[in-house]
Amino acid sequence: MEHYTENTNESMDRLREEIHQQRQSPLTLAIRLRDLIRKTGMKQKELAKHLARSEAWVTRHLKLLEVNGLVRETLEAGLIRDADCASIFARLPQVEQENLVASAQAKGRVISRGACRCLLSKEGETSEQKENADETTSNDSVSDGDRCRALDFGKSS
Repeated sequence: MEHYTENTNESMDRLREEIHQQRQSPLTLAIRLRDLIRKTGMKQKELAKHLARSEAWVTRHLKLLEVNGLVRETLEAGLIRDADCASIFARLPQVEQENLVASAQAKGRVISRGACRCLLSKEGETSEQKENADETTSNDSVSDGDRCRALDFGKSS
């Protein structure tokens, strides 16, 4: 295990800049974080401080290395571009994940945090509340701003 070196500091500076400019996919970023921890022996809290992020932010990214199945495929395909969205997406039922991926692919869009949150919150609604929400669907976007009202929830025609 190496200790801090000038190269390590340069690597962290470069990574901090890439994080700020959002140049890395969440999965690539997770791999780089893991590699830095292994190389330096730093704790997550210490790495977070060096990167000007919270420890929770580092933890969320590292958890991405544990995901499999559709969640992993969706990250690798670039349909999810942040760790928070991936975390929410992973908690959705499989059928909702599949519907959301199909909708995003059909529209050539990425999956947003808002779309995932909306679907996750719908899991706790009654069927009457879901029907009312479905009736207000007026747009086909999957953006944060339009949130739930704009999603196609896989209703049968």
